[in-house]
Amino acid sequence: DPSMMHERLGYWLFREMGVPGPRSTHARVVINGDYVGVFALTEDIDGRFTRENFDDGTGNLYKEVWPFAVGGVPQSADALIAGLETNEDENPNADIMTGFTSELAAAPLDTRLDVVERWSDVDLLVRTFVVDRAIRNDDGPVHWYCFGPCAPHNFYWYEDPTEQTVTLIPWD
Repeated sequence: DPSMMHERLGYWLFREMGVPGPRSTHARVVINGDYVGVFALTEDIDGRFTRENFDDGTGNLYKEVWPFAVGGVPQSADALIAGLETNEDENPNADIMTGFTSELAAAPLDTRLDVVERWSDVDLLVRTFVVDRAIRNDDGPVHWYCFGPCAPHNFYWYEDPTEQTVTLIPWD
């Protein structure tokens, strides 16, 4: 993308649809007085981002850890904690995410939407997936790679400790 607009427009569309997404812009870079070009500048997904985008931004933020492992088995707490981007030095637990996945895995098929609604904002999740497909993101949470274990890439999950919910956050 020579225009360097795909990330900027994609994240703008996520945010316009109410999906927490990083801010992105262009930056004119000058080093030691020498102009080196225009670069894409995108906000990091980190504790600052969660504090800005969630009422209680102090929860766990997991990078690229899908809630379920291969075969539909809930991801272990250790695997989730290994993907932490926040709170990793504060004796973390993954109780919210493991509670969500355990309940979802145990639920009869006809009640799984009820479980997802208890643990997440379904409308927000649908908007996330709609934008992901509208921008033809071929490297996000609904695009799985099977080089080794099958898994998606370029997303985060945020656990809101007050609401006891999980939110999918698009990335890259």
